[in-house]
Amino acid sequence: MEHDFTSGSVWKKLLLFAVPIFGANLLRALYGTVDLFVVGLFADASAVSAVSTGSMTMQTITGIITGLTMGCTVLLGQNIGKKDEAAAERTVGSALWLFVTVGILLAVIVAVLAVGIASVINAPAEAFSQTTDYIRICGIGIICIVMFNAIGGMFRGLGDARTPLALMGVACVVNIAGDFALVGALKMGVAGAALATVAVQGILSTFLVRIPVSYAMSKVSGVTLFQIGFATPLATVFGLILSASCVIYYERKRKKA
Repeated sequence: MEHDFTSGSVWKKLLLFAVPIFGANLLRALYGTVDLFVVGLFADASAVSAVSTGSMTMQTITGIITGLTMGCTVLLGQNIGKKDEAAAERTVGSALWLFVTVGILLAVIVAVLAVGIASVINAPAEAFSQTTDYIRICGIGIICIVMFNAIGGMFRGLGDARTPLALMGVACVVNIAGDFALVGALKMGVAGAALATVAVQGILSTFLVRIPVSYAMSKVSGVTLFQIGFATPLATVFGLILSASCVIYYERKRKKA
């Protein structure tokens, strides 16, 4: 549902717009809580400590990303309010490139510096290795988290705050199922909790990316329907590759142990 703030009662529309944003932020905060709950059911105290420490790091990074997406939300909202479709298209295109770049850079930085990050946040000695695993796996797939939040920001810039809330709700439900499957059934512990978080947002964000990519390509002069149809699945393939990389990393590490 889109809200037009250029007419009618602003405060009522603002309230209806703000409530779903609050709900989405609340659900986002529950991600780490769910991981902790499931790991606590099936793993030992050191695993719980690792997830607790590692999730604080990821929530800090997610908070920074959310702040960056607000810039996109505001700029896109201004252009939509001015009925400047060309500027809105440029905003969407620029935001996609920006957040893809930021996601790749963060993935490299967090994955490489996982041990250092665990040291800086004073991860307990008995949980240090597992904390490093959690941070590194989430780091490898952080572009999925970045894109999930970026696309949510674009929807809000269009005046639609309910879609990001609904998607966050779906992500939480699937994340719970993933935690029970990977941590409970497959006994993957901390790595399973991290994989569930990354995989869920990766799969959802790849479907979301198809929308703006299709729209942006349709505005390019001379582009064919075949090119549009070929380009959008690349987002899905990219997300699946990231998720597979996390699994391969964990399996190799487990075999060396």
